[in-house]
Amino acid sequence: MNRRRTLAIVLPVSRADYLNQVFESINNLELPFWQSKLYISVDGDEALYEKVKSYETKMTKYVVRLFDEPAVTIPERRERIAEHHNWFSKEIESDLVFGIEDDSIVPSNAVMKMAPYFDRDINTGVVYGVELGRWGVPYVGIWKADNLEEPTKIDSVMPHETTEVDSGGLYCFMAQGVLYKSHWFKAREYCGPDIDFGLQLKKNLWRVIVDWSIEVEHLTEGGHSISLSNTEPQRISLVKIGNRWSNVRMRT
Repeated sequence: MNRRRTLAIVLPVSRADYLNQVFESINNLELPFWQSKLYISVDGDEALYEKVKSYETKMTKYVVRLFDEPAVTIPERRERIAEHHNWFSKEIESDLVFGIEDDSIVPSNAVMKMAPYFDRDINTGVVYGVELGRWGVPYVGIWKADNLEEPTKIDSVMPHETTEVDSGGLYCFMAQGVLYKSHWFKAREYCGPDIDFGLQLKKNLWRVIVDWSIEVEHLTEGGHSISLSNTEPQRISLVKIGNRWSNVRMRT
């Protein structure tokens, strides 16, 4: 592993519910690089901003408050997520970017497992961990599209079906810094900025990989966790019917 690389960790925060667990998982990360920095953007009131600033971390931490209150609707949340990552992309200067979210608990070895992919193949664009529990149903947020140019169907990938995918979520990912910085995050009618990021990399012939051994716990209301070890996954499809996109859930 190239230990001379630099790493930026990016974390958008819009709620205080799980911050103790999230920051504990950040401080437990094994970081093999000579320099690692944590960038946090807050989407909320002054109290949330001050709470985020109060946490101690083992790496240099930068905190900014981008919005006074969190978004409510799904379209608003997608746009807000894009704005957070576009802010990160302007601020960071690093070889690799490791992204997490404020309701995800990443394993301590996530960075150690992801980084070698970029040493082994210079064409690796992004590596994802896996998480269950998005959209209120148990499923793994890893995706394959029927067409990268103009998709009409995007299917979630079931565990261990493949390691070469088209996209994933932003709850646990590592990307080349130059690719992250050059990408303009935006929501599309059929997906959020997370799926679009992977699809654009794949369309430009970068490798998009999932490491099924990196299991990320997703925290739900009440602090309960959903993980691969205790939940049955479901397959979900995003399907274009006429001019509209719909979500289809299928039990396996």
